[in-house]
Amino acid sequence: MFNFFSSPKPAVNVIDKIWISKENKYEACMQMVQIQPMYHLVVWFENTQQELLEYISAHGGDQKVFTTSQINEITAKNQIPVFIEHYPLEATEQILFSQNGLQDVYVFSSMDEPLFMQFGGENIIRLMSHLGIQPHEEISHPSITRSISNAQKKIAKKVSLERKAKSQQEWFDLNFKE
Repeated sequence: MFNFFSSPKPAVNVIDKIWISKENKYEACMQMVQIQPMYHLVVWFENTQQELLEYISAHGGDQKVFTTSQINEITAKNQIPVFIEHYPLEATEQILFSQNGLQDVYVFSSMDEPLFMQFGGENIIRLMSHLGIQPHEEISHPSITRSISNAQKKIAKKVSLERKAKSQQEWFDLNFKE
């Protein structure tokens, strides 16, 4: 009936897949959309869009990369958006996911992204390598998703007035002072 001892579950289920580096993540993105054309790449920041488009072009691909403002183009066609980064604030993510009727959302990330570097990403990269995880392999587990959610909540507590940015790093520079 009442659940006093655990935090409420997010309205939309997030499935995280994480690589050691951004390059490995981008390679996995290209492979996925080549094999499964119903998946479409979506980014939160325009610099990520530009960077991913350059990577795709340099590696002979021609996939389109959507911004979150274009997500209705994907969902209107019953296609599946795959987010290529987390937004630093979970509430912002959940609002977009809910508004677009998404139930399960895939988010691809890499440990060298600013979000992870705020919480010791370089140490986790070393640990992943030490455990024998190859750069092309992703890790995924509900406990990882919970940890990311907890990190986003810690960030939200320190952001009083959010300023928009063109990249995840710029977002942290403008909004998150430790």
